[in-house]
Amino acid sequence: MLSVDALAQDAFEPEELASVLDEAGYVTGHEREFSGKSRTFDHVVARTLVFEDVDGAETYLTWMRGHASEVLGTAEQTKIVPPGSSGAAYKLVRCGTCKKELPTYLAGWRRGSTVLWLLAAGSGADSRFGTLARDLDAVLG
Repeated sequence: MLSVDALAQDAFEPEELASVLDEAGYVTGHEREFSGKSRTFDHVVARTLVFEDVDGAETYLTWMRGHASEVLGTAEQTKIVPPGSSGAAYKLVRCGTCKKELPTYLAGWRRGSTVLWLLAAGSGADSRFGTLARDLDAVLG
Protein backbone atom coordinates (compact mmCIF):
# COMPACT_ATOMS: atom_id res chain seq x y z
CA MET A 1 0.00 0.00 0.00
CA LEU A 2 1.09 3.57 -0.70
CA SER A 3 0.81 5.94 2.22
CA VAL A 4 0.50 9.70 1.91
CA ASP A 5 4.13 9.99 3.02
CA ALA A 6 5.32 7.55 0.34
CA LEU A 7 3.42 9.40 -2.44
CA ALA A 8 4.59 12.77 -1.17
CA GLN A 9 8.15 11.76 -2.06
CA ASP A 10 7.23 12.39 -5.74
CA ALA A 11 7.35 16.12 -5.04
CA PHE A 12 10.24 18.54 -4.59
CA GLU A 13 8.22 19.80 -1.63
CA PRO A 14 6.79 16.63 -0.05
CA GLU A 15 4.86 18.58 2.60
CA GLU A 16 2.93 20.42 -0.13
CA LEU A 17 1.90 17.20 -1.89
CA ALA A 18 1.04 15.54 1.43
CA SER A 19 -1.27 18.47 2.15
CA VAL A 20 -2.87 18.17 -1.31
CA LEU A 21 -3.43 14.44 -0.77
CA ASP A 22 -4.95 14.99 2.68
CA GLU A 23 -7.28 17.73 1.41
CA ALA A 24 -8.20 15.60 -1.63
CA GLY A 25 -9.35 12.74 0.60
CA TYR A 26 -6.69 10.23 -0.44
CA VAL A 27 -7.71 6.80 0.87
CA THR A 28 -5.18 4.26 -0.35
CA GLY A 29 -3.00 3.29 -3.26
CA HIS A 30 -1.10 0.40 -4.73
CA GLU A 31 2.04 0.36 -6.83
CA ARG A 32 3.65 -2.22 -9.07
CA GLU A 33 7.15 -1.63 -10.34
CA PHE A 34 8.84 -3.56 -13.12
CA SER A 35 12.42 -3.27 -14.32
CA GLY A 36 14.69 -5.13 -16.66
CA LYS A 37 16.24 -4.60 -20.04
CA SER A 38 13.90 -5.23 -22.98
CA ARG A 39 13.44 -3.85 -26.48
CA THR A 40 10.48 -1.77 -25.30
CA PHE A 41 10.61 -0.80 -21.62
CA ASP A 42 13.37 -0.87 -19.03
CA HIS A 43 11.34 0.55 -16.15
CA VAL A 44 7.60 0.76 -15.51
CA VAL A 45 5.72 1.98 -12.43
CA ALA A 46 1.94 1.56 -12.36
CA ARG A 47 -0.23 2.95 -9.56
CA THR A 48 -3.87 2.98 -8.58
CA LEU A 49 -4.72 5.81 -6.19
CA VAL A 50 -8.14 5.79 -4.50
CA PHE A 51 -9.78 9.00 -3.28
CA GLU A 52 -12.98 9.51 -1.30
CA ASP A 53 -14.70 11.08 -4.28
CA VAL A 54 -14.28 12.30 -7.86
CA ASP A 55 -13.38 15.82 -6.72
CA GLY A 56 -10.44 14.45 -4.75
CA ALA A 57 -9.18 12.50 -7.73
CA GLU A 58 -9.47 15.66 -9.86
CA THR A 59 -7.53 17.63 -7.24
CA TYR A 60 -4.66 15.16 -7.43
CA LEU A 61 -4.66 15.16 -11.24
CA THR A 62 -4.55 18.96 -11.20
CA TRP A 63 -1.48 18.77 -8.96
CA MET A 64 0.11 16.20 -11.29
CA ARG A 65 -0.48 18.39 -14.36
CA GLY A 66 1.23 21.31 -12.64
CA HIS A 67 4.14 19.26 -11.31
CA ALA A 68 5.04 16.69 -14.00
CA SER A 69 8.57 18.07 -14.12
CA GLU A 70 9.04 17.11 -10.48
CA VAL A 71 8.55 13.47 -11.42
CA LEU A 72 10.27 13.41 -14.82
CA GLY A 73 12.70 16.28 -14.89
CA THR A 74 11.98 18.83 -17.60
CA ALA A 75 8.67 17.63 -19.04
CA GLU A 76 6.38 18.59 -21.89
CA GLN A 77 2.83 17.52 -22.57
CA THR A 78 2.55 14.88 -25.29
CA LYS A 79 -0.07 14.21 -27.94
CA ILE A 80 -0.84 10.86 -26.26
CA VAL A 81 -4.38 10.89 -24.92
CA PRO A 82 -4.72 8.67 -21.86
CA PRO A 83 -7.91 6.65 -21.49
CA GLY A 84 -10.50 7.56 -18.86
CA SER A 85 -11.38 11.03 -17.67
CA SER A 86 -9.26 14.12 -17.04
CA GLY A 87 -6.11 12.48 -18.32
CA ALA A 88 -2.80 14.08 -19.11
CA ALA A 89 0.43 12.64 -20.47
CA TYR A 90 3.96 14.04 -20.40
CA LYS A 91 7.30 13.19 -21.93
CA LEU A 92 10.76 13.83 -20.56
CA VAL A 93 12.50 16.53 -22.58
CA ARG A 94 15.74 14.85 -23.44
CA CYS A 95 18.92 16.84 -22.86
CA GLY A 96 20.45 15.84 -26.18
CA THR A 97 23.89 15.17 -24.77
CA CYS A 98 23.06 12.21 -22.52
CA LYS A 99 23.75 9.16 -24.66
CA LYS A 100 22.04 6.69 -22.32
CA GLU A 101 18.94 8.77 -21.61
CA LEU A 102 15.82 6.79 -22.49
CA PRO A 103 12.45 8.06 -23.72
CA THR A 104 10.39 8.45 -20.54
CA TYR A 105 6.66 9.11 -20.15
CA LEU A 106 4.22 9.90 -17.34
CA ALA A 107 0.43 9.78 -17.53
CA GLY A 108 -2.46 9.99 -15.11
CA TRP A 109 -6.20 9.64 -15.67
CA ARG A 110 -9.33 9.04 -13.67
CA ARG A 111 -11.88 6.25 -13.48
CA GLY A 112 -14.47 7.50 -11.00
CA SER A 113 -12.65 8.36 -7.79
CA THR A 114 -9.60 6.26 -8.73
CA VAL A 115 -6.56 7.71 -10.46
CA LEU A 116 -4.47 5.43 -12.64
CA TRP A 117 -0.88 6.63 -12.86
CA LEU A 118 1.79 5.30 -15.18
CA LEU A 119 5.50 6.02 -15.58
CA ALA A 120 7.52 4.14 -18.20
CA ALA A 121 10.97 4.41 -19.72
CA GLY A 122 12.67 2.46 -22.44
CA SER A 123 13.94 2.52 -25.98
CA GLY A 124 10.51 1.59 -27.35
CA ALA A 125 8.50 3.92 -25.14
CA ASP A 126 7.92 6.46 -27.92
CA SER A 127 5.84 3.98 -29.90
CA ARG A 128 4.37 1.83 -27.09
CA PHE A 129 3.52 4.07 -24.13
CA GLY A 130 -0.01 4.85 -25.31
CA THR A 131 -0.73 1.15 -25.78
CA LEU A 132 0.65 0.37 -22.34
CA ALA A 133 -1.65 3.01 -20.81
CA ARG A 134 -4.69 1.55 -22.61
CA ASP A 135 -3.71 -1.96 -21.50
CA LEU A 136 -3.35 -0.82 -17.89
CA ASP A 137 -6.73 0.89 -18.06
CA ALA A 138 -8.37 -2.26 -19.46
CA VAL A 139 -7.03 -4.32 -16.55
CA LEU A 140 -7.48 -1.84 -13.71
CA GLY A 141 -9.97 0.77 -14.91
